[in-house]
Amino acid sequence: MADLSMPQTTGGQKTAAVIAGVEAADVVVTAVPGRVCKLVVTTAGTATLELYDHATASSGAKLVWKSVAEPAVGTTYVLDIPLQYGLVAKQVNGSAAITAFYTEDGVSGAVADKSLATTSGGQHSSYHAAGAPGASVASAVPGRLCKISVLSAGSAVTNFYDHATAASGVKVYTLVGTPTVGDVIEIQAPLTAGLFVAGATNTSAVLVTYSKDTPLGR
Repeated sequence: MADLSMPQTTGGQKTAAVIAGVEAADVVVTAVPGRVCKLVVTTAGTATLELYDHATASSGAKLVWKSVAEPAVGTTYVLDIPLQYGLVAKQVNGSAAITAFYTEDGVSGAVADKSLATTSGGQHSSYHAAGAPGASVASAVPGRLCKISVLSAGSAVTNFYDHATAASGVKVYTLVGTPTVGDVIEIQAPLTAGLFVAGATNTSAVLVTYSKDTPLGR
C-alpha cells in the first residue's frame, strides 16, 4: 500500500469450514487459545449449532455461542469472543454449515496479508446459567463489560451490575426478557468495581466477555 500503513481487522487471521451436521459430532476448529471472531452460514440449517471453549470436546466445556434453530445462508455473526483453550463446534443432525474466522494466540499477521488483529471483545469470559443458578460474580476487579452472548431466552430480564460481589450498585445493562438466542450484544461499559450477573427466576443463560484494568486487559 502506498501509505505503508498497517491494515487492521476484526475478521481474524484464519478460517475453518464446519460442514452441515448429519449426526451428533464434535468438530475441533482450533486446539489452542485465541478468539472466535466471526461466523458465516454457508448452508442453511434446521437445528442449532453450538460453540464451546475447549481444545478437544464439547462435553464439560464452556458454551460460548448457540445459533438460532434455523440459521439462513449468508447470515454473518460477529462474535469476537476470547477462547481460553480452543474452539469446538458441536454438530447435531440438521445443524448449519458455517465458516469460522478466528485467531490463535501467537505472532500477529500469521497469514499472507500480515494484517494486525484488533478486538473489542475483551480478554476473559464468564458463563452464567439460566435462572437463579446464574446469579454470580463474573469479575471481582475493575475493568470493562464488553459483550453479552445470548445462550437461552428466559422470560425475565437479566440485570448486570458494576459490583464485585452482589446485585447492587450501578446497573450497567438490562437484557430484555425472551431475547434472541445467538445475539452477541456490544456493551462496552466501564466497571469501577467488578461485574455481577443477577440471575433470578426465568432469566436468560448468557456468556459475558470482559477485560480487566491491567496491561492489555489481562
